[in-house]
Amino acid sequence: MACPGTSEEAEKFKAAGNALFKEKKYEDAIKQYNKAITSDPENASYYSNRAAAWSLKGNHDSALADANRCIQKDPNFVKGYSRKGKAFFDMGKMAEAEQSYKEGLTKEPGNAGCSSGLEDIKQAKSRGSSWGGGGGGGAGGIFGGLTSNPIVQQVIDKVKNGGKMQKYMMIMVAYFLFTNLTGRGKTAQSNAPQDTAVAEDDEPVLAAVGPVSRRFKDLDGMWLSYMQTDSKAESMLLLLHRTSLSAEVEFGKSFPSLVKTAGHSSRLIAPDRPCHGFSPCPAGGEPKDASLWLNRLVRAGGPPEKVTVVAVGREAAAEALALASKRKEVQNILLLSPKVVAPPRGDMTKAKASDLHAWLGKHGYATSGQAAADAIRWAAAGASNEETKSPIELNVEKLPQDCRVTILYDTGDEEDEDLRQDLDKQGTEVKTRSTTGDDSIQDILADEVQQALNPEPTGVDMDS
Repeated sequence: MACPGTSEEAEKFKAAGNALFKEKKYEDAIKQYNKAITSDPENASYYSNRAAAWSLKGNHDSALADANRCIQKDPNFVKGYSRKGKAFFDMGKMAEAEQSYKEGLTKEPGNAGCSSGLEDIKQAKSRGSSWGGGGGGGAGGIFGGLTSNPIVQQVIDKVKNGGKMQKYMMIMVAYFLFTNLTGRGKTAQSNAPQDTAVAEDDEPVLAAVGPVSRRFKDLDGMWLSYMQTDSKAESMLLLLHRTSLSAEVEFGKSFPSLVKTAGHSSRLIAPDRPCHGFSPCPAGGEPKDASLWLNRLVRAGGPPEKVTVVAVGREAAAEALALASKRKEVQNILLLSPKVVAPPRGDMTKAKASDLHAWLGKHGYATSGQAAADAIRWAAAGASNEETKSPIELNVEKLPQDCRVTILYDTGDEEDEDLRQDLDKQGTEVKTRSTTGDDSIQDILADEVQQALNPEPTGVDMDS
């Protein structure tokens, strides 16, 4: 029987999912729960049921994401806490699992699911099992977050004492001042070198996080700036920032851990999209078909055998999917906050300085001076009175057959059920994950990239 306020159509999808669940057809059950959530996204029970199906498929991150969504929709829905505890338990996070079960018991003392979960934890501990804990990699800034590292401290000491490192730092500072004073060049100079690296030497400034250099490349008449690790690996990790920011601001906190994760197995490329950051605007403005320049950039160093794409925001998500439709080498796509869209440029060009930080925070951007500078620069590169664009459609019809999609949600993000359902129709299994506890979106991203680049043998944990 449907609960008050629920959709009859959604309840039919839920019933169909439950029937498939009993037959242990968990993948098909998830598709039905997806439809139920699309019809009635406020019903907590649908997220709870989908979490249970994810658990039995062995996808504990997605189970945890759905458990959190369930609790968010209805904090008194006790099954949400037992699903959350189960997900943490299966991930080996005993402390978090215990806390989740106990939270459920405060809502409903004696609840069988939560009580049983605590008993499972007790038995696991009595068996002396060794459980891991905690989240993914580091999340500090490129410099600030690494100052406790002894290698970084050596770099700082070298800068203080002069010598080559001081020269490199002075080159970087001079380069930064020049590009900012000249507006980073709205048009490319015809005599620019074809592929240059800034401060690239045998002792790079970013030695603490790997050999990284900033480069510029002419892609059939359009100049593009990008950061790249000096790796000869045949696989690639491509990072696409959201609209109005630069790659440096978007991935600054994640960059050290992502460089470490890529290591020697993948070359990391983080371009400043045209009209963003250090990449100048082409004469005709920002290209409408980003897959063209992306395709050229990917093949510039020789076609990679495998590409993993990380895209933040709606526009970057569309670019990542368009690239995947043209290149079968794209095997992993990680979409962060795919419903976050760029606001009109006029919002920034008209904003007072005192309101800019509030504006950045409102739209989920980092409230730093560099983020503000990137946003204003991007706004100035286009028309401030541009018409509001229609919603960006995410086309998933031509994805490579073996392409895997992971959707990551930060705190406060709206879940994109339409995207999930479209992927379901194409037969693409989607993994979802949200920020929980002390894990930041940077921690989660580093962990998911690690899994994408270094997949472990799959073994589904089928619990009774």
